[in-house]
Amino acid sequence: MTDAPIPCEVWAPALEAPPPRSRLYRLAPIGIGTPEVESLSSYLNRLAQAHCVTVSALIAHELLPHIGTPAPARARQAVPPSRGGLRGLGQPLAQRIYGLGRTAATWVDGLEVVTGRRDLRFLTLLAWRDVLPDRHVFSPLLRWCPACFDERVTTGHPLYDPLLWQLNPITTCVRHQRRLRSHCHACQQRLTTFSGRSRPGYCSRCGAWLGTTGRADLQPDERLSEDAWPWQHWVVTNLGQLLQVAPRLACPPPAETVARAITAYQAHRTAIGRPSLRDTLGTQRNGFGRWSRGEARMQLDLLLKFCFHQGISLVQFLTEPPPAPPPPT
Repeated sequence: MTDAPIPCEVWAPALEAPPPRSRLYRLAPIGIGTPEVESLSSYLNRLAQAHCVTVSALIAHELLPHIGTPAPARARQAVPPSRGGLRGLGQPLAQRIYGLGRTAATWVDGLEVVTGRRDLRFLTLLAWRDVLPDRHVFSPLLRWCPACFDERVTTGHPLYDPLLWQLNPITTCVRHQRRLRSHCHACQQRLTTFSGRSRPGYCSRCGAWLGTTGRADLQPDERLSEDAWPWQHWVVTNLGQLLQVAPRLACPPPAETVARAITAYQAHRTAIGRPSLRDTLGTQRNGFGRWSRGEARMQLDLLLKFCFHQGISLVQFLTEPPPAPPPPT
């Protein structure tokens, strides 16, 4: 027996420090940087499911104490709100938190504080808040594609609600060429985003599976006509691109983007002798004038039609310089 030293394995030092601890799970959002990114309300529902609590309890005891308070105060444990403080939660709140306004920014900020994440704003339209309207953007109803839920279960992917499903101009799942559903096939009730039993893929009222369960359950009103298909495909593609490029924007487009582009494209059409965009879109003179002067924002459906008639994508319209006027003849 000798007293020779025993060689030990030398561990390489850690290249990166571990992330700081967070109060809630650092749950990874689904689909950031893709057209099928999940909505912030879907993330909230999955976060509640990961903690084995209802989304109402998660909001009341963990989120509301951190919403709308100064950053130092958020680090301290706050007193949960009283009973009844969650009355009125539902689709109206969901539309605000994954939208474009101050509510969305506040909820994103609060969620990032308690989860330690820094990418939750891409589950909303906040990257486009200065150029998109804040009205008539989202559907008043929770909507989903039953075939998508079936597909995700079959392939072993987690269930979630894409933000695309909630955008008002989109009525169709182009993958399965069927209209989005807004009521449970079992109880025939329309669903809200937040309730005591909310979870992606299941009815919050009766608990029924919202997929097709292997049945050929495509209803007559869910079939997409051949005339409607090209327009819906174009709309889904363009709004999907909007969500896809948001994380790669160097900076959000400024507020004057739309007004400047409308003016430039209208001048270009006039110079080449084409009908005015106001006549093409069927809008009133005063409305079109306010958009071109930046006094109001064009509705999302009209903005899509504008781009369609110009033969450009919505992302191109919002991020690239408008065309220069043609040289005089």
